[in-house]
Amino acid sequence: MLFTLLLTCAPAVVLRGDRVECQARLDPDAPFTVVERIARAEGHVLRDDRDPSPIWAGIAAVDTEVEMTVRAGELLLTARSRFAVRSRQFPPLRLPPQPPEAQPGDDGLAGSFTLSLEAPRTLYVEDGPDAQWFIVAEPVPAPRATLRVHGGLPPEVQRNVLHHEGAHYRESRRSLEERDLQREIEDLHLFYAEAMAGDPLHERVRRKLQSFLDGIHDEQQLTVDEAMPIHIR
Repeated sequence: MLFTLLLTCAPAVVLRGDRVECQARLDPDAPFTVVERIARAEGHVLRDDRDPSPIWAGIAAVDTEVEMTVRAGELLLTARSRFAVRSRQFPPLRLPPQPPEAQPGDDGLAGSFTLSLEAPRTLYVEDGPDAQWFIVAEPVPAPRATLRVHGGLPPEVQRNVLHHEGAHYRESRRSLEERDLQREIEDLHLFYAEAMAGDPLHERVRRKLQSFLDGIHDEQQLTVDEAMPIHIR
């Protein structure tokens, strides 16, 4: 009898972090044994010849091609399928229109503005065709802005300092709106072998966030610090 091995992955298009299931079956229906399961993604190959289950399911990380080889009687049959992964629509990183209330500063500076971005957790995929991939597990938390003004300054100087630090806030808000940093972080992923080479995903995430902060700091040295210096007398 002529058998056809059918392999389907569902859903065919899946959000990163959601589950995907690939299943093999024979047409017409007949008993078979899974010999090997292979997943290929972005140049990496995952081979699984230990689990004989015709169902291979787990968290989806990247666009993946799946291949299964089965034995049906004396026949060896191979089939392939694939699934595509879409980015999750995490909320964009934004600051409110108005800066926060100024807090008293006690570090010897007339004033300061700090923008903080916290790195999200990462997730190691343990099962399924995308096992051994690291992905970003959650959105980057909302940015935190802190504005400080030295309390011992004369009122006119305090207003000058508030205007200066408020300009840092407005420039930071603009920079966040011009770049979809949340999307860039969501798209980061890494295969286990690369992570073990010494550059894990959580470090790549932290480095990208810090690079953004360093970039706006350098830009604002020109657009704020040099353009509108603080006059304390």
